[in-house]
Formats: sequence, structure tokens, C-alpha cells
Amino acid sequence: MKNNSFKYWGLAILAVVGAYGAVQVFSAEKPEPAVTVSVDPRVEMMAIIFRLAGNKEYGESDLPSYARDVDDHFAPFKNHPVVKLAARLAKEKDNGYDAPMRLAVHFTDTASFGEKVPFSAKPEMLFLRWSKEDLDKFIPLARDFARKSDFNGFYAAHQPLYDLAVQRMRAVMKETAHLDWFPAFFGPADNMDFRVVLGMMNGGNSYGPKVILPGGHEEIYAIIGVSQADKKGEPVFPEWMMGTITHEFGHSYVNPLVDRFSKELKSPGRKLYAKVEDQMKAQAYGVWTTVVVESVNRACVLRYQLANYGPKYMEKSA
Repeated sequence: MKNNSFKYWGLAILAVVGAYGAVQVFSAEKPEPAVTVSVDPRVEMMAIIFRLAGNKEYGESDLPSYARDVDDHFAPFKNHPVVKLAARLAKEKDNGYDAPMRLAVHFTDTASFGEKVPFSAKPEMLFLRWSKEDLDKFIPLARDFARKSDFNGFYAAHQPLYDLAVQRMRAVMKETAHLDWFPAFFGPADNMDFRVVLGMMNGGNSYGPKVILPGGHEEIYAIIGVSQADKKGEPVFPEWMMGTITHEFGHSYVNPLVDRFSKELKSPGRKLYAKVEDQMKAQAYGVWTTVVVESVNRACVLRYQLANYGPKYMEKSA
């Protein structure tokens, strides 16, 4: 859903933040960051758990055949303790939408469920939505769910579908992606890995989490919901999908920027939110900071489109 509040407020905030010296355009000759494209078992497993738990954002798959396979295979585990816990956390603590994805990328794999970053250190990007107490309960139950449901066997059986999705996304990105814009606009990305992950169960919802590894290296993600299929029910990706990828990668830059200037943005952010609170809550934007982050991020996407596709494309997107 487009909202002019986002567009105009985002442009205004971007100008204000830029005045503080937080945003500057670097040399356009920065090398293009390396990017991987994959379907990630950690993302798929978390989406399936929260689908079984009844979270609507994970129940809107646009791949009917794959969704049927998921439902048929995992139906016997709908009452597994991890599913019940996921349902409770979603209801009581609003642990939906990006929260499962934030946790997914912090796991090492879907067998050991090791911690890429020690959770005892309370990594900021994870603990925005998960408490240590909830994680201590959730992780062993998720491990048990994966083992008893043979999640990894299910995932392996669908590898040809995943490979096709990756192949088609890579083809689109080869034609339309300009990832060199990120270091040119935000600064060097030498300590970042760019990772596009296709969320096969995520429908039209996409997310931009990241993991800050010990030593400061960052894995930044664009978890892209697969929202279109061809006549065979196989995933396809339109050219405009690059705008979504840019938006999700942008969160790894914009979120810390807004945090840095939260004191300056708090008063105007609350005033804005009060005027559009009902509309924003309907889109799962429950606090003023989310509205500001999304607004600034959308303004940055317009800058990306202007730089790479020209003013006509930017104006159409706006």
C-alpha cells in the first residue's frame, strides 16, 4: 500500500539527517559488493513453524503446490510444543513478521541450531524482538521439531524447486541490479556480505535483517517473499523486484542511522504517527520509529532508482 505520508516525510527526514552529516554520497567508482542468492533452510523452517502457528503473514504463500507439500508433510506436527510456543509469542509479544526471520539468520543450521553470535551477548538485531528467556525455550523445541518432522529431508526433496527459483532470481538481478550503488551512496562495504534469500513461504512479505559477527563483519540480508508464480506454479520474479531487494538491504544502513538520530526525530516522529496511526497499524507498523525507518528507507530507494534508472522510473515508483 502506497502512502504519501511515507514519501514526503521520508524525503524531509533524509534532508534533515543529511544536514547532520550522516548521509553523504561517496565515489561512484566503488566496486560492486559480492552477493549470494539462495533459498535458506533456516528461513524456510521458521516460516513453516509460524505458518503452523497461524501467523497470517506466513500463511499466504503464492506457490500453491509447494504450500500443499508443506501442509501435507507438517500437518502431523501442528500441535508440536514449538508451534504452540510460537503461537503464544505471536499473540502475547507480537513475535511475527520480521521476528522469525531475525532469529532464523542467527542460527548456524537447522540441525544443531548453533548460535552464529553468542546469544548470551544479546545481539541487538536479534533481541529487538526476542528475549533470552524465550530463546532458551524456543531453540531446543525448534531442534526437536526439525528432527521429528524430518525438516531437512523435506528441504532436500524440494531442492530442484529451490534451484529453479535461485536461477530465475539471478537472471533478473544480472539484468537489473546495481549493487555498486550501496558503497557509492552509503560508504565502503568491505566488511559486509550481501545475501538475497528467497522466502518460499513468505508470500508478499519481505524483510531486511542482519547479523553482526564477532569482529564486526556483517551479513546483511534481503529476505524476499516469493509473490508470483507462472502457469506451472513455479516462482517468477519481475524486474521491479530489484526495488524490493534495495529496500531490504537498505534497512541494514537506515535502521542504525535513525537510531543515531532518535532524539532529534522523536518529537516529529510521534506527531506524524499520531496522524496516521490507524493506517500504519493496519500495515504492522506499530510504533513511530518504524514509520520513520520505512520513510527514510523508501526515500533512499528513490535515490537508487534515480541514479540507476532515471527520473521517470523514480517518479513512477513514488
